[in-house]
Amino acid sequence: MKKISVLVKKEVLEILRDKKTLIIMVLVPILLYPAIIFGMSTVMSMIMQSQSEKTHTVWYEAQDQEFIEVFEDIYHKNQEELDFEIAFVCVSDQKLEGESGVQLDFLEEGETIQVRAEYNSANQDSRYTEDAIQELSELYREQLLSQNLEKAGLSENFLHPLSYEAVDGSTASETVGVSIGGSMGMLLITMILMGAFYPAVDITTGEKERGTLETLLTLPVTDFQMIMSKYIAVSMFSCITAVISLISLGGVVGLMMTSLPEDAMGGMEQIAFGVYLSYIPVLLLVMITTSMLITALSMCFCMFAKSTKEANNYITPV
Repeated sequence: MKKISVLVKKEVLEILRDKKTLIIMVLVPILLYPAIIFGMSTVMSMIMQSQSEKTHTVWYEAQDQEFIEVFEDIYHKNQEELDFEIAFVCVSDQKLEGESGVQLDFLEEGETIQVRAEYNSANQDSRYTEDAIQELSELYREQLLSQNLEKAGLSENFLHPLSYEAVDGSTASETVGVSIGGSMGMLLITMILMGAFYPAVDITTGEKERGTLETLLTLPVTDFQMIMSKYIAVSMFSCITAVISLISLGGVVGLMMTSLPEDAMGGMEQIAFGVYLSYIPVLLLVMITTSMLITALSMCFCMFAKSTKEANNYITPV
């Protein structure tokens, strides 16, 4: 073990001299998660805000004016609850191709009114407008349903003779844990692999290219001691990358959860973050075990390579 510890120090110093490895191990995990999470949420928020502030056009023919007046009335009554702006424009039997709005037609089949919305799914504005029309149509359907029930002297209970209620016995913390557990595992495995990849290439194939492996073989150490020292060094850096990734990811998620308004929490405001502290030792143990496995796989592939480029090709499928 004394010889192995000396060799481990030597391997660690060689890894620390490589700035590219340090960037991948430390800087990327710290910046990657905030960039991905905040970047995606910012972009989605900007898209949704731009769509809600934009006036979307709904085209209709003059013969459907009566139905459009009902739609407009429903729209104005519920405008405070709806998050979109709509303008109804009348056209005269004109096929509107390439427009970002929606062509609306009404067909009466007996006592049923069919609302037909023609839109362009390849256009984001048109898709958003179609969603808005679908929401207005649902409000129109509820209005017609209430009127028909009132004419027949029936109540809403006539349509719902059976009620069903599901009571979730899990806590808010458990629900969030299940939601983020799978995605966090995949992200951490990716970051562990990134932390093991470059050091494994550097201390195996890199030493062959630099010609320092021959010097190492002249030392009074066994093959097992030499390989084990490299394995321990790479595993250490892989574990460090995983821990930094976990801290970064946890910090970003925690910051987002605390910054959300209460009405956007969806009942999750009672999450006890202290509950997760008891699982950290188990998580660290699994991360260390995974790091050791991935390090072993990476080094096995790199051992057969004669150059760094060849090692990169070998380890890419991993």
